Amino acid sequence: MNLLVKIDSKENMALSGAAICEHIIKDGMIHEDKTIIPFKGDGLYKVIHIILPTYEWFLEQEDLSEYTNIYVYKDEKIYKVINDELEELSSLDELMELNFTEQVLAYKDEVFVFNMCGIKKCFYNIVRTILNNLCTDKCSKQDTLYRDLVWMAINCIQYCIDLGNFYEAQRILEKVTTCNGICHEVNIMNVENTSCGCRK
Repeated sequence: MNLLVKIDSKENMALSGAAICEHIIKDGMIHEDKTIIPFKGDGLYKVIHIILPTYEWFLEQEDLSEYTNIYVYKDEKIYKVINDELEELSSLDELMELNFTEQVLAYKDEVFVFNMCGIKKCFYNIVRTILNNLCTDKCSKQDTLYRDLVWMAINCIQYCIDLGNFYEAQRILEKVTTCNGICHEVNIMNVENTSCGCRK
């Protein structure tokens, strides 16, 4: 299972997307599993990858007494095993907040990802406007100023990301892409398109 969690500059988190995929081990070989979870906007995300055993595997095990928390996957749903009975999880929040220790029969890994498709699309739109208006009376100093500011913001954000300062990168992004920001019109990604396409 892959979870996509949106994080703002104040470290508030919200589940943005989830996808369940079967990870197949066959003939001793691990076959690569892939999922696509579209970003719903620019910014900082935490991608959480959780591996759970199937219910069939669970039934084949003789002794799992060393585990205090057991979660299994069955029929495209996730269950917690309580006294050998299955209880369906009503929310993925329990898995997101769970401290994965040796007593948990599951595996969790997470990585931070910073999406900048929208702000790059904003920069492209400004530059395209400037290039389309070259040698005309529509040339605007304001467009040139916006181009420079967005380019500086992109570079500052990238620098913060390179230093691992994700929350400062998120703060700069929010300043440029939210209401009254230069790129506020492209802060919503086109969820039908998994590429960098944006919409107003």
